Amino acid sequence: MNTLIVIFDRFNLGMSFIKFIFSKYFFINIAIYLVLIAIALWGVFYGIDKYTLHNQTITMPNLNGFHSTELENFTNDNSLQFVIIDSVYEIGAPKGSVIDQNPKSGVQVKKGRKVYLTINANSPKKIQFPDLQDVTLRQASAVLETFGIKVDSLKYRPDQCVKCVLEVMMDTAKIKPGTMIPVGSSVVLVLGSGLSNEYINVPILINLPLVEAEKKLKDLGLNLGAYNYEDCESAEDTAKAKIFRQFPAHDNEELIQLGQSVLLFLTADSSRIPEIIIDSTAVQL
Repeated sequence: MNTLIVIFDRFNLGMSFIKFIFSKYFFINIAIYLVLIAIALWGVFYGIDKYTLHNQTITMPNLNGFHSTELENFTNDNSLQFVIIDSVYEIGAPKGSVIDQNPKSGVQVKKGRKVYLTINANSPKKIQFPDLQDVTLRQASAVLETFGIKVDSLKYRPDQCVKCVLEVMMDTAKIKPGTMIPVGSSVVLVLGSGLSNEYINVPILINLPLVEAEKKLKDLGLNLGAYNYEDCESAEDTAKAKIFRQFPAHDNEELIQLGQSVLLFLTADSSRIPEIIIDSTAVQL
């Protein structure tokens, strides 16, 4: 009896479900769901088109040569966004002007696209000048090229180191290692030409400060070799130090070749500086 009741209830439930499927309420619910799905899909695709600016493109203009302050002329309708990512110094290009752009001109891009620009700097970048003392011409040229420095010309001076860099000049001034100079500058390399066949007396350098001694050697066609400070415990001592010994020493009968180097020893202790006897007369130089 209980089994028959269960079967009967299930039969009634099945019939009710079939009647609901074929009822107008079922079709109304299905229609509502379909409309909602269609609206949702339309909203998604519409949003994608708006976000990606589908079928809305412009031709990328050529911005090279325009000053950075003129770029707003291209953004009145917010069709492009400009981003300055780098600045380099290019000789001949107006300062602050565009020298490179990405995307390039003529390319079709979507409205609102970011354009990445490289601007010509107002002043050239500076670098620390390298130490080229006694470096060969080939090595010096390679190093300078790496730093963006041009070799304007070469000068030769008698020296025992043939084609070695003795000093570097720019605008008639000697450049010391570590000096900050603009990239793209031109320099003159002073190279050794070998020892000359001409001989001169060894000059008297005793009691001279280093700067004066170096100038005197250069004027005579000789070179400053290694130098050493003694009894100098502070920068002040070094500044007032003078030469108390040189090699080779001055000798009226000894001659040296042009281009040869002279070694110097300096001290801040004036008592160590000897008197020099010339023509049997004692003089303090």
